[in-house]
Amino acid sequence: MPAIDVLQLVRSACEKNREIPAVLDAYSQFLDSPIGPIEMKNLSDVFDRIQDNLSQRFPEMVARRAGIVSRNDIATFLSATNGDPDRVKQILSSELLTFKDAMIVSISERFSRMNNEERRAIDATLRLIFRSPFDILFRADAGKPLSSSGKEFERFLSSVKSQSPTIRELRYENLIVEKAIFNKLVLKAQDRNYSIWIPSFFAKEGAKTLIQRLAVPNEHVMLTRLRELSSQSRGEELEGFLRTLTDNLGVLGKNEKIPEEFSDFVQRVGNYQIIPPIDLDDVFAYLQEESEKRERARLAEAEKLRLQEDRLREEQTRKNEQFRQRLRPIAEQRQQQQALQQLQQQQQVGGATGKDSIFLGQRLDFDQLVSAINRHVPEKELPSQVKQVGDYYLQLPDFRRNIIIVGSSGSGRSTTLKRVIDGMASKAGSRKIIVIDQKGEHRGLAWKYGWKVFSFAGDSQAQEFQVPLLSGVDDPEAAASLGADLIQEWFNQGSLNCTDQQKERIASIIRAQSRENRNIATISNLMSQQPELSILAQKLKKELVSKGTFSRIFSEKGTQNELFARSVIFDISGRGLKDPTTREERQIISVILLRELLDSSTRDSTIVIEDALDRFKSDSLKARTIELVRTLLTNGDSVVATSRSSVREFLGDNIVQVVHRLSGEKIIGEELAAFESDVQASTLQKLVSFLPRGYAITSKYGVPGGGLVRTAAVKVEPLTFS
Repeated sequence: MPAIDVLQLVRSACEKNREIPAVLDAYSQFLDSPIGPIEMKNLSDVFDRIQDNLSQRFPEMVARRAGIVSRNDIATFLSATNGDPDRVKQILSSELLTFKDAMIVSISERFSRMNNEERRAIDATLRLIFRSPFDILFRADAGKPLSSSGKEFERFLSSVKSQSPTIRELRYENLIVEKAIFNKLVLKAQDRNYSIWIPSFFAKEGAKTLIQRLAVPNEHVMLTRLRELSSQSRGEELEGFLRTLTDNLGVLGKNEKIPEEFSDFVQRVGNYQIIPPIDLDDVFAYLQEESEKRERARLAEAEKLRLQEDRLREEQTRKNEQFRQRLRPIAEQRQQQQALQQLQQQQQVGGATGKDSIFLGQRLDFDQLVSAINRHVPEKELPSQVKQVGDYYLQLPDFRRNIIIVGSSGSGRSTTLKRVIDGMASKAGSRKIIVIDQKGEHRGLAWKYGWKVFSFAGDSQAQEFQVPLLSGVDDPEAAASLGADLIQEWFNQGSLNCTDQQKERIASIIRAQSRENRNIATISNLMSQQPELSILAQKLKKELVSKGTFSRIFSEKGTQNELFARSVIFDISGRGLKDPTTREERQIISVILLRELLDSSTRDSTIVIEDALDRFKSDSLKARTIELVRTLLTNGDSVVATSRSSVREFLGDNIVQVVHRLSGEKIIGEELAAFESDVQASTLQKLVSFLPRGYAITSKYGVPGGGLVRTAAVKVEPLTFS
């Protein structure tokens, strides 16, 4: 059955029972249940447990009817998804959220007859659930109290008892704290059954609202104390202790040293020293206040520096203009002389130059270079050992030929790339050049030719732009597939590995969302609800979603097509942001921009892709990007790519290769295996291993009319700006 039919089926069932809290509660219990292969074979046991929980929360008749309705509905949901409980849970969680407010009212009514001590226990439990960065999960042997579930529960209960001292234990049979806050489920194993205690779905999603409804009065004595210490300039010296408190949810060991300023707030329970959850909330509030205060001060200082820089820049611009006016007659005369000299050089080379060729550098005597490299001539002495035999020009008919510039780090790839872009810009006429600038190195070219620069932080040289991470694609299936590929690549470029199975889980989460909910914050929250994705979700939230510059880089809508209307540089280095972009961010941003170029119907343009095509960790995203690039080529676009290893599979055969120094036997072998040359492979292999910075070997390639440009050794001329 198509996904939209399952979604409508679940939505209709929830809407039909929206006025019956017991049924919605039963749905949420299925959502909390661990459903694996064993449970799928014994669903009746799962439904019996749900029925048992309902009978503890609602009148007998209501509980029995709700159990029957939920059993039938969930069986239908599972049948519609071909027995996929994860898919059912994913859709259920999204739909049940729309009834969160009504269920919070229902849960609150169950606590209306609490005494003060029970209310304090409820309050502490909810605050711990709300603050915990991880899913709370306790296990106990069947038939035994929850207190038998180990150290983690001991810490949790100790924290509750610090706020509610007379509470002895959380027990399913006789304490109201558990009912509606915790679900008790049974995990079946081969040798025994385990009780699993987990905060119920509505308690987790509505913890903040429940705290507001059920909370005990908080006089904020702790917050007042912290503000007083801050006014005495003692906040910073105590902040380390406060961070330790929040990281441990207020629970410290019995031998932990407590600052005297907080000793009257500490409760000793068993082997722990504890700040009660109600006071711990004041600590969180204080740390948030201090963080916002520091951020305001940082922004004020940054604004002050920006104004100073603007004044200095305006003054420098004025001086530069005065200087240019004085030098203009001299510059015009020099330009005329250079044009004449260049014309003479072109005539001497005899046909190697013209409107479709670009200057690369000085051509070298190949045999002399090989001899010098074999003799290990020091790099500084190489120019005196190798003869220059004239200027070298790349011949690029109509500038439609693709170029690959390959070399190890520090070998001179960027120098060659600048020279190629400059040559194209000076001769390519109306053909657009679109540069994806990884390191923010090419703004000088934009200044020289009057191109626009787009950056994630606008300044006097660049205009702000953002890229769509999960939006920008209308087809839900395509959006889910691409979004999951991008997220997998982000993980794999970093320290965590995202398997293809986990990627498909992420794709199914994205697929279930409407276009409005298709954003990375929502997806990461839904990922955290699935055990096999929870660790990935935590990393995604910590290192991407909650990153201060995330909203400056990624948007919820597609890139405007007018960005590609003329030659442009996309500086994706993060220049001007508090935190520069990371390697993994730049990788997925490059793919997104290629997709946006294709969607904007860019044609007859030269696209510069710097150090991105050889970095892929995800086979799926690599295959997708190959398809993107090949489609752009069929539209009449050409590509100039730099890399540290071979990327011919992206560009096909119509290419010119420029190879700098390479290291690593495997990389050299793969590159030279497809390198078109009239020089022996063994000679090339020795040569590229020891090429100095700025020296390169060009491939053999054909030109219209049956001509053939032979392999050449070139000393690339660095590009300078007046």
